Amino acid sequence: MSLMQLGRVEEAIPFMERAVRFTPNDPRNSAFAGGLAFAYFVAGEFQKAAETSKEAFKGGAKAPGSKFVHLSALGHLGDLEAVKSARANLDIPEIIHSNLGVQRS
Repeated sequence: MSLMQLGRVEEAIPFMERAVRFTPNDPRNSAFAGGLAFAYFVAGEFQKAAETSKEAFKGGAKAPGSKFVHLSALGHLGDLEAVKSARANLDIPEIIHSNLGVQRS
């Protein structure tokens, strides 16, 4: 069982950071970055979660979970304009938008 599953997020983060850092060319790196972004989010490190989740879906990776972590982290940082901008630029089905808690323009 992983440290994340045991609720030991702060202990898991250094291992996850190392996995991302040491595997830059691994095709699964976006998944590693997405997991790290989620760990940062759970730990309340919203700035790091926003930055890392963006890394997870850049380069065309689908990473839908990372997109939601990204939007949620921006929201927790209180930057609703960034949420609106990011939401407009991410490929998220329209039905999901109503669940993000951001008013449509």
